[in-house]
Amino acid sequence: MAGPTRPWRLYDRLTSEDIDTIIRLYAAGTIQKDLAAKFNISVSSIQRVLRDHG
Repeated sequence: MAGPTRPWRLYDRLTSEDIDTIIRLYAAGTIQKDLAAKFNISVSSIQRVLRDHG
């Protein structure tokens, strides 16, 4: 039997604090690939968060 699964939807996996941190780190110069690794999501998900939140 598999272990617990994570929620599928992106915004179910990220807290509002996570989103704020992604935006702040990106604005400070962190590259999308590093953000994706830090939050265990894809680069395209990082791009979506950034696009959705200006």
